[in-house]
Amino acid sequence: LLDLNYLLKLKSSNGPIAKTVNELQATLFESPAVQRLNKKLLKESGVSSKTIFGKQTQIFSISKPEHKQRLFIDELRLAPITIGKSGAPSIDKEFQAAYKDVPEVVTFNHLSSVSVIRNTYVNGWYEKLLTDADMRKDYRLRPSFGFTGTVTGRSNSFQPNLMNIPNRGPFAKYIKRMSVASRGHLILKLDYSAHEVRIWGIISGDEELCKLFVTGRWLRKKFRETEDARFKQLMDTYGDIHKLNCVYFFGADINNIAKEMRDSVKSVVFGAIYGRSPGSIAKQANTTIDVIKDTLKRFFNRFKKASQWLQDNRSQA
Repeated sequence: LLDLNYLLKLKSSNGPIAKTVNELQATLFESPAVQRLNKKLLKESGVSSKTIFGKQTQIFSISKPEHKQRLFIDELRLAPITIGKSGAPSIDKEFQAAYKDVPEVVTFNHLSSVSVIRNTYVNGWYEKLLTDADMRKDYRLRPSFGFTGTVTGRSNSFQPNLMNIPNRGPFAKYIKRMSVASRGHLILKLDYSAHEVRIWGIISGDEELCKLFVTGRWLRKKFRETEDARFKQLMDTYGDIHKLNCVYFFGADINNIAKEMRDSVKSVVFGAIYGRSPGSIAKQANTTIDVIKDTLKRFFNRFKKASQWLQDNRSQA
């Protein structure tokens, strides 16, 4: 169920997402490189450099592939990382990661992320409201579900994809705020804790891996019984398998583990379970292949029975 008034607020030019887009565009347009390119584009097109109100005419558009290439490759002189099918340099995620310290690239990256959120969730859901007869009656989003067209074995939702709603980031709260409970009801969110890793330990019979979850289960039980904040703190440290792995792999202080380190270790663990290559994991974790290979080696050495179970499954397949 969507809060229609809130959706309209987000869609308006005064909404927080629209304001951020405008601020980022203004920042980008103030860049000397963009201003130089804009003057060249005006000259090439024969358009007047001033509007009828005396303001600078802005013909540069970051949404146009040609303008992006001329800005980053020609004006800023950034070397291409990959070449697209058309033969032109790709201004993709790999390019943005390689030049993440360049101010124009940083602004463009933020602008792209916010624009995707606005187009997918705000404008996309509003368009769904205009075209879906059922939704116009009760303002409820009803996605379609696919079962036979997936390669992961999972079902998928589409038009719209409600499995991919942003969970983190500065704009996640706005998107989630659009969903509301019916009058007299509450929205309850449930999630399994490290479910894949937990089941992996159970299926493989790896006692070392299962011990970590037994500890976490005991801490949660004690917290529910006593409501003692000390058990809550221990749940967030010694009851968190990914933080425990940070301690094991990197000797980190369990009470001072950065989210980036935890996410990096988590990506290694899930990557190992799903059989992803070290290169693929390294790209997601934003580190080198050698670091991932070393971490995987220590990871498999720690959980020997669970690792053997993965090898046996590959051999059997």
